[in-house]
Amino acid sequence: MKKCSLAGLLIFSFLLLQGQTFDISRMDSLFLDISKNKKGMGSISLFEREKEIYQFNFGFADLKNRIKPTANTKYRIGSVTKMFTATIIMQLIAEGKLSLQSTLFTYFPEIPHTKQITIEQLLKHRSGLTDKKFQTWQRNGKDFKLTKKAEYANVNYGLLSVIAENVTKTDFATLLRSRIFEPCNLNNTFYENLPDSIGGEAKSYVYANGWQPVDSGDLSFAAGAGAIISNPTDINTFLFHLFSGKLVPQNWLSQMKEIVDGYGSGMMQIQFWDKIAFSHAGQIEGFQSRAVFFPKEHFSVTYCFNGVAIPLDKILIAVLNIYFNM
Repeated sequence: MKKCSLAGLLIFSFLLLQGQTFDISRMDSLFLDISKNKKGMGSISLFEREKEIYQFNFGFADLKNRIKPTANTKYRIGSVTKMFTATIIMQLIAEGKLSLQSTLFTYFPEIPHTKQITIEQLLKHRSGLTDKKFQTWQRNGKDFKLTKKAEYANVNYGLLSVIAENVTKTDFATLLRSRIFEPCNLNNTFYENLPDSIGGEAKSYVYANGWQPVDSGDLSFAAGAGAIISNPTDINTFLFHLFSGKLVPQNWLSQMKEIVDGYGSGMMQIQFWDKIAFSHAGQIEGFQSRAVFFPKEHFSVTYCFNGVAIPLDKILIAVLNIYFNM
């Protein structure tokens, strides 16, 4: 019995130490340098086995008033919203309220070619719709041809959020709150809010001979494609709930992770050396975000910027090099 207990203690100690193996001061220095050199402002969070092991805030949430970001500062996350929307759709499919093969014609008979477009194609950006063609049709009713190849388009997820509302007879904000935000205890996550309508929301900036403010508008135009406000800690919490099967049954989660022509459902697959992750980036009104989950390593990283002047991929590579001691 003593040998068994000692072995268990050693394993437990190893798990506790896993999150402490990377050089925290090196990670701090990375984001302090980004801030000092006016390359970015925002927040980052790292999770390991459902626990936050690192959180750091840098720059200013509000330059005019010299307000620095905190762990509760909120950011517009743009297309990272699509991960949430895909989750809602998969929940409805698992409940038998929708089907991957349901066509858009059921919900939007007025849109051209909707008999040819399925829910699955919307989820994986294979519908043939493009934002430009759809907007032209909305303005003047001009018919269009569907694109033959997979093409990323916000319209896919805008339509999915409306479909979810039609199927449930519930507005999308309520669906998100009742099905994801509240079950995951996401206290800093909101949908479709007007500027400054919630406390602690960061202002956004672009760099042009210094940080220049960007006007924030009503997020209703972005709908299920990009209208969520959140922060890195909440997004990481959501990722662990999603990939552990707490939000979507494992068989449907596997369907979400299936990559076709570069796209899964609300996510894409990326590779870092021999490690595979699922990810989505977001960009809206000066804000830029990235959420990444490594299933095998039980690790996630999310960062949100309210101003950034270097590519998000470069930042991700730097973070992963530090975390994995590369």
